Amino acid sequence: MRNALFASLMLIVTTSCNKKDVPQGNAPETPQHFEVDLSFTRTLEEVYFQYDGIRTQKYKKIYNYDGNKELLYESYRDDELRAQRNNFVYNGLTRTYTIKNLSSEFEAYDEFIDDMYSYPKYGETKTNNGITSQVFYEYDGKKCVGIRRYSLGVLWQETKDVRWDGLNCSYSTYIYDTETGILNSIYGQSYTYLDDTYRRITHYISKPISNNVDNGITTETFYQYEDKKPVGKQEYWNGVLREEYKDYVYDGNRCIFKQLLYGNNGELVFEGEGYTIYYNP
Repeated sequence: MRNALFASLMLIVTTSCNKKDVPQGNAPETPQHFEVDLSFTRTLEEVYFQYDGIRTQKYKKIYNYDGNKELLYESYRDDELRAQRNNFVYNGLTRTYTIKNLSSEFEAYDEFIDDMYSYPKYGETKTNNGITSQVFYEYDGKKCVGIRRYSLGVLWQETKDVRWDGLNCSYSTYIYDTETGILNSIYGQSYTYLDDTYRRITHYISKPISNNVDNGITTETFYQYEDKKPVGKQEYWNGVLREEYKDYVYDGNRCIFKQLLYGNNGELVFEGEGYTIYYNP
């Protein structure tokens, strides 16, 4: 089952979108250690389905770990390998690896603040021509409080107005044109979490809040748990149910579930079975 990622929430202060003003990463010398239970949050393998309005496609993702260190990631669509991360080398709180997709290959570098490699501080990708993308994170303890993303040195996404209230977090995401730097759109987003690991989401909503968002879609997703185990999910687009996961059956760390996909008007277009194999170190 796909897990919603809280990767678009964070902030770092710079004064310009010019490449020369983009700050560089700086890994902390001493790792932070958070006593958090990440069981049933990381996966070894998962299979699920998506509907693009024309046909249903099967997706498969495979991971490999050494303790908390990721060693491999592969993504398949209809059994065709589409993306891969491999050749990981760790050095303290930093790591390098290779990213491959159907048309490109990048060298990547990440920095973390913690010894579980769960809280990234900085990341970049590059080719022989130089750095292609950068992302900067900021935290208040385990809470993400900001992000800025750059493409070829130009700011294209940032988060502002971050507000935390217990297990609830809300913020605004600003998206810019990478050629002109002009603001394209603003989205308001919010998460509610099950616990203070901030990894188990119970409710997520994203909606356009700027006037220049054409055909903006409001998405809302609900997640259900039994203790820490996921047992249900429903995703709505503009109030219409589009995806549903239910009838979870666990056998140790392996879970099978029924997945239902719906069309624009809520009509059922697919019913199948997916599964997740969780990794619990």
